[in-house]
Amino acid sequence: MKKIFFALLVTIGWMSVVDASPQTFWGDQGDGTYKNPIINSDYSDPDVIRVGSDYYLVTSTFHLSPGITILHSKDLVNWTIIGHAINDLASFDSAYSADEMKEYSHGVWAPAIRYHDGKFWVYVFDPVFGLFMTTATNPAGPWTPAYQVFKGRNYDDCCPFWDDNGQMYLTGAHFPDWQPGVRIYDIYLWKLSNDGKSFIDDGTIIHKGNGSEATKMYKINDWYYVFYCEDSENIHRSQMAMRSKNIYGPYEHKRLCQERGTPYNAAQGGLVQTEKGDWYFIHHFDVSTNPLGRTLALDPVTWIDEWPIIGRVEADGVGSAIFEGKKPVNGFPIVRPQTNDEFNSDKLGLMWQWNHSPRNDKWSLAERKGYLRLYASNPVNSGGFFQASNTLLQRQMGSEYGNIVVCIDVNKMGNGQVNGLCVVNNNLGLLKVVQKGDKRWIETTIAGKTDTLESIHKKRIWLKAAYENNVYQFYYSTDGKKFIKVGESFKVEGWCNWRGVEIGLFCWTNEAPIGYVDVDWFRYDYR
Repeated sequence: MKKIFFALLVTIGWMSVVDASPQTFWGDQGDGTYKNPIINSDYSDPDVIRVGSDYYLVTSTFHLSPGITILHSKDLVNWTIIGHAINDLASFDSAYSADEMKEYSHGVWAPAIRYHDGKFWVYVFDPVFGLFMTTATNPAGPWTPAYQVFKGRNYDDCCPFWDDNGQMYLTGAHFPDWQPGVRIYDIYLWKLSNDGKSFIDDGTIIHKGNGSEATKMYKINDWYYVFYCEDSENIHRSQMAMRSKNIYGPYEHKRLCQERGTPYNAAQGGLVQTEKGDWYFIHHFDVSTNPLGRTLALDPVTWIDEWPIIGRVEADGVGSAIFEGKKPVNGFPIVRPQTNDEFNSDKLGLMWQWNHSPRNDKWSLAERKGYLRLYASNPVNSGGFFQASNTLLQRQMGSEYGNIVVCIDVNKMGNGQVNGLCVVNNNLGLLKVVQKGDKRWIETTIAGKTDTLESIHKKRIWLKAAYENNVYQFYYSTDGKKFIKVGESFKVEGWCNWRGVEIGLFCWTNEAPIGYVDVDWFRYDYR
């Protein structure tokens, strides 16, 4: 009954509503203001549009499936996940399949979303396998199967655009001679067919610069604007724009925002206008020392001499990122991306992504109602955590406090099976239930060091990972009440495969793949 009640609360949206309190460290403050980041989690390379009174956001998801997380908002500050544009990343190439798992860090790089002719359009470059597109009439899906428009390497950060005469274009960056220390990129403008599925010219280079990428194209008051980021001498990566009244140029250039003595800078994002006519720029904070990754932020835009200056306008006419401001739209509740899953539905919660594509015959929500069944399967290639399929991940939310608890039925495990709770970063942490010789043990693996700690004899076990200020501690329980500390505490550090910290579930075996576990629920409380 408790689980059914909890699931009802999830269904009606209770679990996505956050109580506004003095400990609301980020996002909506409950008083008509917000603090950056608006989502203190890895939502990198964002792009945003408004359709009517609704806002939609897409972000990079790299090698994870489903790919291209889609979020919805009514006020540009509070966001929930509504779907994914790419159902299975193996549709790009078998390198992303559970049987190969060859590609990390590649895949979905900086997608773009637009609304045109009654459809939502998403385009994305995979830097290894080329350009892909998909469309939908409902942003929550279904989306058409990913279509490969172009095969080519070393392209990224594209954006579709329709001119007033209906002609479709695409901008994107190419780094043909990339090597460490050399970042000369070409920004291209291509002409596309009416269905958006093929190039009808070879493209025109409209800019060449140092690390010039992150393109977004707009037409505002007869000006064509191409937003892009660029590395500048003695200045942290800057948000730039170029404009012309001819789509092919010549273009004039302007720095819109730059870092001012802090690592927090408004670069790489999308421009959007509210129904009231105000303009904003959604972007990530590109702080390599932040283990949460590239967190999502919102800055107002001020038009000066028909240039969209981002954030607070400084004396030199260039913007700087803000850390708090007034909400663009009032009257909507505080909500955040989903984190909890009771596994009562016939679909996984939208927060989940598989590490590469899953083996779909090795997991089920139907075989035992109210549980996620994870069958053990053998890793590929060299083995180990990063080569084990059917690992489910979601983003860590916030760094100040988090409490993650999962309840698992381990009664049907097989010898050699390893499953449990993971914290994925450069300091990988695993809290494992391991079966050896028909006996089960609690193990931890932290920063490459494995400790076998406790034997267990129960059919059901609770695993817990708690953190404060990005320092984690593992616990386990055999009754769900008394939790025993296991392993050393560890600090999450650095991005892993271009991603900030991720938490989740895993299950594999180094022997015959015969066992399984049933995950009852996953609950994550954070600030």
